Amino acid sequence: MYRKLALFLTAVALAAFLSATASAGWITAASETGSGLDPAGIYYTGQTFDHPNLGAGYTVPSMDEDVAFFTDRTHQYNGVTAEASIASLGFVGADYVMTANDNRGVADYQMTVSVNDTVNAYVMMDARVTQPSWLPDNGWTNVQGRMMGIDENGDGTGPGNSIENQFKIWKKTGIAAGDIVLGERGGTGNNMYGVIITDPSVDLEAPIYDTQPVHFTWDTATGTGMIEGDLYLPSNHEVPIHFSAPMPAPAIYDPNPDLTPAGSLGTQTVPSGDHNNTGTVVGLDWSGQGPVTLTGTDGTTEYTVAVDLLFGPSGDSGYDNPEEDPLSSFDAELGYSYVYSADVTASDNALVENGGDAVGDPRFALYLAVGEENPNGRSHRLTQDRVTFAEGADAYSRSVSNQFSKYAAYAPLSFYYGVRDDANQLGGGSVQLDSMFVEGYLAVDTTTIVPEPCTMAMLIASGLLGLILWRRRRAA
Repeated sequence: MYRKLALFLTAVALAAFLSATASAGWITAASETGSGLDPAGIYYTGQTFDHPNLGAGYTVPSMDEDVAFFTDRTHQYNGVTAEASIASLGFVGADYVMTANDNRGVADYQMTVSVNDTVNAYVMMDARVTQPSWLPDNGWTNVQGRMMGIDENGDGTGPGNSIENQFKIWKKTGIAAGDIVLGERGGTGNNMYGVIITDPSVDLEAPIYDTQPVHFTWDTATGTGMIEGDLYLPSNHEVPIHFSAPMPAPAIYDPNPDLTPAGSLGTQTVPSGDHNNTGTVVGLDWSGQGPVTLTGTDGTTEYTVAVDLLFGPSGDSGYDNPEEDPLSSFDAELGYSYVYSADVTASDNALVENGGDAVGDPRFALYLAVGEENPNGRSHRLTQDRVTFAEGADAYSRSVSNQFSKYAAYAPLSFYYGVRDDANQLGGGSVQLDSMFVEGYLAVDTTTIVPEPCTMAMLIASGLLGLILWRRRRAA
């Protein structure tokens, strides 16, 4: 009897030891390589390590609200809102990898996660950064309309509390047992990405709402652009229909047309540009245009729908103050699908007839919805950066990627660029905006999609009718 009891207690102790040292589920190993890695390292569910902020002997839990995101910070995973909780994403109980936030800027970073069975994998990528090309290039799909929140101070509890930023969710399904190889975050600043591993039954899908996004582009270099996207009919959420139409040309706002050389969009005289003085900047403006009719065909049926040339709802929860500002318009369901990007080129040719030489290092900014000002009397400034001008001619380019509309939500579409402040450092001169490529998303109300008789179907029917009439004439 005592021998059996001893064997039983030994087995219980061994099981407890194994459960304390092994992964809780699908991850069996995780490693990283790169130049100058943070020594904090990476750890996965079930592993124990000494966390610099959370103390010695910290065991990585399964995924849930308020669990630690990084091995070198106190940031926490959380659902963006109470409705968009981690449970609503299906991630509660999943394995995950804690990464080091300081590895976000490692250009040659690579992570390898080993799994012991067929799984679905999800990458949480900071929505503020340019999404790395290795994700779509290797079969990862962005789950549009789904986001993960992050409590960067680690002082909130539960979904929707103290959420400073959001992460796009990328998924790859049906990954066989073996190694999952992931690449660099890209760029610097903001946050490193995270990895969640689930059972294949957890297959997160993009929600389908009556309001759906379509993508637009406009390139001043070619004078062309498109509006296009796949839309689901309210009566059919199984197969989308592709809609498209040319993007209409914007009006170009040039505050100093007499100074603008051929080939440039407009000229800003830099002494006048100071602290969001948007009346002096150059831009593309679709105010007063639209709606644009999009067309799509499903078999023999042609559909049309109108889309307004307005910024979509905002996905930034920090701009959720509609009582003071109706343009804040944070939308927890729709906002994350509506992001905006721009590539600009600008120059200072130093010629007197074009405003003279600009010398110094002012800050430039990209603005949305100029003329649609928030209660502070300013349009939404999408970004800002410092640019240095030397004596003589200068040229430079800037890119802004995947930014939310924030205060510009639902305002007429417009993109402006120019000196924001520190113009006094220049002491005169001017800057030309030479080109701009912009893209983003417009909101379509799919309940207004209208079926039209398809041209091809009408031609076929007309041809058949003509054939019948011809045969009747011959028979007569």
